[in-house]
Order: sequence, then C-alpha cells, then structure tokens
Amino acid sequence: MDERQLSNYNPVEIQTADQVKWFAVRTKSRCEKKVNKQLEDLGFTSYLPLETTYRIWSDRKKKVEVPLIPSVVFVKDPKVDKKPIYGIPGFYTILKLEGKIGEITPKEIEHLRLLTSDEVDCESCTPETFSRGEEVEIISGPFMGLWAKAIEDAGNYRVLIEFKSLNINYRVNVAKNKIRRIQTGV
Repeated sequence: MDERQLSNYNPVEIQTADQVKWFAVRTKSRCEKKVNKQLEDLGFTSYLPLETTYRIWSDRKKKVEVPLIPSVVFVKDPKVDKKPIYGIPGFYTILKLEGKIGEITPKEIEHLRLLTSDEVDCESCTPETFSRGEEVEIISGPFMGLWAKAIEDAGNYRVLIEFKSLNINYRVNVAKNKIRRIQTGV
C-alpha cells in the first residue's frame, strides 16, 4: 500500500466473512424450525440452536430436539434485504435494541454453537445443595458481601436464606450461583 491508500485504510471497516454480524428474528410459538427452513430456502444464512432433550408423556419417553432459545432464529448480516422475511409464515418480528436492529457478534453465535455441541455437557453440572442452618456469603447482586443462613434448598437453582440484622429476619430467595458456602476452620 502506498501512503494514499494507508491514509484511507480503516481496519474497523474491513470485515471478513467470519466477522459479519447476525441479527435475531422472533417467531411465533413453536414455529422456529419452519421459519429457519424457509429462511434457508430463501437464500439467507440462518442458525437455529437446538438442544437434544427427553420428553416424557404418559405412555412413552422420546428424545427430541428443541430450540435452545424459544421463538428465536438467528440470521447472518443485518444489512441484507429483509423484505422477504416479513412474508414468511410463522415470522413475528425482528428483534430491535433502542430502535435499531439488534446485532449479534459472530463470537456470540460461536458460543451458542458450543453450548449445543456434544463437546459441552451442560447436564452434568449439578448445583450445590445447602443444608438448613448452613452459613453462606452472597458473592454477587445487591446483597453482595453479606453473610446469611440457609433456611431451605428451594429447588435446583435457588436457596431461601435468612438475614439477621437489627433483630429483624429477612427471607430472600437467591440463585445458587450468587452464594457460596462459608468455610470454617480453614
């Protein structure tokens, strides 16, 4: 490149095919697969992250693929002509952020692909269980840094805790990823 070309060179403007952003299309309930297929038939590059799960009915158990994010299909390149998308049966709207089409980075799409691949097993991650009366510390959120007592393990992801301050008890339902066990005797 000569000096004239270098002065006009802006690395931010140059995007490779891998760096082209995506946008999200909201579909009507349970229409994700149909909308994704029709987007591909129209020539759009689309992505519908699916996870494999088991559904249990009264008479059988079946392995099925369901959308990771219900009612959302991702489409590559927000600058494409979107008029054909509006005519797709099952299409609801294009997701916007502050009045503009919400852009999704290729890195975020890659993270979704990792989540739905066989390389990552999200099922094997079991949350901690907390015993009644166990001391815990809040590690994030509005109560960060406070210590409390676990009252009840309220399901897979939540714990009911109790704060004792000023002789008043507060019971709060907190996500397990926002608390940790206080180690005693360390």
